[in-house]
Amino acid sequence: MRILGIDPGSRITGYAVVELRGVALGYIECGVLELDADAPVATRLCEIREQLDLIIRELNPAVVAIEDVFIRENPRAALKLGQARGVALACAGAAGLEVYEYPPATVKQAVVGRGNATKEQVQYMVRALLGLRGVPRVDAADALAIAITHAHASQARAARERAQLHAHGQVARTPIEQLGSRAASMRPSTSTSTSTSTSTSTRPSTSTSTRPSTSTRPSTRAAAGARTRTTARLGRRP
Repeated sequence: MRILGIDPGSRITGYAVVELRGVALGYIECGVLELDADAPVATRLCEIREQLDLIIRELNPAVVAIEDVFIRENPRAALKLGQARGVALACAGAAGLEVYEYPPATVKQAVVGRGNATKEQVQYMVRALLGLRGVPRVDAADALAIAITHAHASQARAARERAQLHAHGQVARTPIEQLGSRAASMRPSTSTSTSTSTSTSTRPSTSTSTRPSTSTRPSTRAAAGARTRTTARLGRRP
């Protein structure tokens, strides 16, 4: 399952795509959409829409994860953020993709372990979790963190659903699970039962960066002064 994470902004919008394969999480691409701050708001929003549509067509995500609304001290800045966020939601809806929303504190808690983590800590952790060669830009790192948060949430939800089905006897246990159950039933009643947890790595066994990086893409709104989409060269470390 490919997940498109979006960190919306009226001047810089971060995007990232990761791929969840069972318990392995792989890096596909991340980058930023840099928009001309002097261009009209309508022009910038149109550029965000065109670039996100292009990203969705090229990278083919299955779902979209986006930062949820949060209160800002500056109402004008909050309004502009809401406009960019609305465009991103419209792009996902037009592509028929499910959208999941996560508050910033939830994203930081899921990636760093603290809801008040700094942006530098988020950058460090997404690099470590995905095994990247370099540090992504702040907005791209935020988009990666949002995508990773959804990946973790999806894994947790799938585990809960499987446990519920097992509890109701609706899913046959795997041979390993059946063996574990028989072994537990054969233990003496006086023995102390211990649970063994299996550590799972979030890094894939092979590199998942399957698309060439394009450092510059011509903007369809060049006359409006919009900058190009910048894709990070951050493939997995060897």
